[in-house]
Parts: sequence; C-alpha cells; structure tokens
Amino acid sequence: MLFKNILPILATFLASPFLVTAFPNGAGTCDVNAMAAGAHGASAQPNNGGADGYTITTAMNGASYDITLNGPKPIKGLLIYVVNAKGDRIGDFKIPTGLQQKQCNGTGVNTLTHKDSTLKTLPMKLSYSSGGVKTGQWKVMSLVVQDFKDWNKLDDTTFDLATGKVVSGTSGTSDASSNSSSSGSGYGASGASHQADISFTVYAYSTIVALVFLMQTMNRL
Repeated sequence: MLFKNILPILATFLASPFLVTAFPNGAGTCDVNAMAAGAHGASAQPNNGGADGYTITTAMNGASYDITLNGPKPIKGLLIYVVNAKGDRIGDFKIPTGLQQKQCNGTGVNTLTHKDSTLKTLPMKLSYSSGGVKTGQWKVMSLVVQDFKDWNKLDDTTFDLATGKVVSGTSGTSDASSNSSSSGSGYGASGASHQADISFTVYAYSTIVALVFLMQTMNRL
C-alpha cells in the first residue's frame, strides 16, 4: 500500500523536467543566450538554432519605434527585449495580443514573451518607446520558438535612435559558423549541441522505462 501511495510522487518527480522546460506560458528565463543554452537544449534546426531567415527590422513611428519580427513560418514562443550600449535592459513595449510582459531587471515593460503556445503569424510589429532618449545605438535581442526542439536565436540587431534605422544584424543569416567554432558559447558549439541531444534522448528513454517498470510493479501488488 505504501508503494502505491508513493508511486504518483515518484512518477511526477521523474516527469518533472518535461513539465518545467516546455514553457508554454512564457519564456523560462530573461536572457536569450541562457534560453538557447539551457532552457531548450540543442535546436533541431539544421544550423544549430541560427537565424534561419528570421529577422528584426526597426523604423521610427512618431515618438516611438516599430520593431518588426519576420520569418519563414509562424512561431509559438518568443523572447524579445532591447539593451543599451552598457547592456542594460531599457525602454517600454506596448503589449500586443498573444504576448505578455516578462518580469526582468529594469523598469517598464522592457521584455516581452509569449502568453500561450498558439501559433503566431508573422510579420509581427511591436511598438516600442525609448523613454525620450533620441541618441545612441541600442540592440534588439530575440529568440523565437516553433516547438520545444525547434528554436532560432536571431542576429542581435543594432538600431540608431536618431533615425530608427538598423545599422547591423539585418541579414538574418545563420549563426552556424560562429556556433560551430565557439566552444564556449553554450548554445552553438556543434559538439555541445550533439551532446545535449544525446543527453535529452537518454533521459527521456530512461524516464519512460522507469515509469513503465513502476506501473507494472504496482499492478502486481
């Protein structure tokens, strides 16, 4: 009887990594690099999660800016924010339908993420305010998710506050070259990505086997 009582607890413990890493209701971290490195593991995309045609463009719109995300197919998840030259998260987004504020460092609605896992069509235009700052160059950081194992970290996109125009990061080219050569990047090294895939597969298989064994044992009692 005791075994039957603790079985649900054991099953929940074994399955918990799948529950806490799917993040259907918003990104699990405030940092796109940390999200790429740990939260989702290695991407199933052929270039280890490079931009793959997803791009960020910017334009002035009166006293604010339009930050537009575009790409080859709809997305389910998103993490996006702007940093200044010091790397501080800054500014204020208007929250559109399907997205929500991610509570991170700084003030205002400086970070957006998905509210649920429904498909979100592109292009997606986001209204952004710099808080009255009109000079300098700031950087848009972003990552999109199609599903748990299919994600893309976009090229960091620097734009000029005076003109609203992008000055770097517009090509949307793959991060594969830097990913494969930078062993310390955490999310891009091909060896690390391959190892993450193997680890995830082994863990998933072990969890399934353990759950089946526990269920069979319970049925015998």
